[in-house]
Amino acid sequence: MPRSDSNNILNLDNFVPQKVKPQKSLQNLISYLVREVNKQKLDYDQLKYVFKAVRSKCNIEKCQQSLNGS
Repeated sequence: MPRSDSNNILNLDNFVPQKVKPQKSLQNLISYLVREVNKQKLDYDQLKYVFKAVRSKCNIEKCQQSLNGS
């Protein structure tokens, strides 16, 4: 069956639909977080604690960068 819209074909290299920009999902996440922070009325220290806990539970660490740039 022929496809009329070639933008709906998935790129098999990275499994991301071609018509969706990579930053779009991040923008959606940011919008969601803004709504939740406002709804929960979190202050700076509370939000900082939340992100620290999320990084810890997801085992996300800051990358070590060398001082000489290599």
